[in-house]
Amino acid sequence: MMDDPRDPEPPLEDPPPWRRLAGLVLIVMFILGGLFVWHKIAQMSALQDCIASGRRDCGLN
Repeated sequence: MMDDPRDPEPPLEDPPPWRRLAGLVLIVMFILGGLFVWHKIAQMSALQDCIASGRRDCGLN
C-alpha cells in the first residue's frame, strides 16, 4: 500500500539539551578565539609601527 501524500509527517524531535549547550559553547569559543587573534594582530601591528618609526624600546610596552 502506498503512503497517502496528504498524510502529515510526524513532527521532528527537538535535539537533546546537551547538544544545544555544546553548540552554544562552540560558538562562544569561536568568538573568544576570534577576539584573541584580533588582539594579537593589533599588538603585532603596534610593534611593527614602533619598529618602522625607528624607536628602539618597542618591546617594553
